[in-house]
Formats: sequence, structure tokens, C-alpha cells
Amino acid sequence: MISEASEAHSSAPAVPWGKRCSLAHDLNNHLTVILGHCEFLLDQATDDGCKADVQAILEAAHTMAREISQHECAVVRIMQGE
Repeated sequence: MISEASEAHSSAPAVPWGKRCSLAHDLNNHLTVILGHCEFLLDQATDDGCKADVQAILEAAHTMAREISQHECAVVRIMQGE
């Protein structure tokens, strides 16, 4: 994972650290809204097909939030020389 982040970091255009943090934070905020709505829909849904669709969205949003966090942590480690 760290080698992938290192490669992505070295090939990416230079972006000020504050903007990177802000973007990651904003993406996670939007994902939190999606996750909240999905949890609500999952509790309210009575149709199994609908529940499966909402569950798929929920899992994808959780995965994306985790990947954003892992990537940003890896970039921080690289920038700190670990």
C-alpha cells in the first residue's frame, strides 16, 4: 500500500498539503452523508432487492472512505520520511 502511495505521490502534480487535507476531509464528509442515508434506507426498506442495492452502496461508500484514509496516512508517512 505504501509503495502504491509513494508511486502515486511521485507521479502526481504537486498539490499543497493543505489542499490535499481539505479535499480528503470534504470527500469523507460527503461519504458520511451517503452512509447516513444508506443506513436510514436500509432500516426502512422492506423489499429484499432494494435492501441489497442499498447494502451495495453502503459497502462501496465504506470502502472508499477507508481507502481515502489509508492513502492519506501513507502519504503522510512518506512525507515524514518513514
